[in-house]
Amino acid sequence: MSAKMNPACKACGGACCSSLVMSLPVDGPADLVQWLTLRGKREANSVRLNVPCSALEDGKCSIHLMRPQNCRDYKVGGPQCIAAINALRPNNAPYLKRLAREHQTGAT
Repeated sequence: MSAKMNPACKACGGACCSSLVMSLPVDGPADLVQWLTLRGKREANSVRLNVPCSALEDGKCSIHLMRPQNCRDYKVGGPQCIAAINALRPNNAPYLKRLAREHQTGAT
């Protein structure tokens, strides 16, 4: 893992990597929408599934230097970051959101 890990990410412990958010199909089969909703938490037109990244170890990315492009493009302090903090770190949300916004980047 890189020694230059974003301080906001270090304090958060990987909320963004602790779940998977999937868009719900607008005109998709009702049984698929129901199946997803039963297995996760509904958030507007999406569902958050408790599916942590297999590379997340003790709240840190074990493959940070070789992480996929999707992870490299993730914006710290962006809407997805803030949503993950709200959903998975509600007790520390005010502090973590402020820290994330102070250290906004195009990648973690």
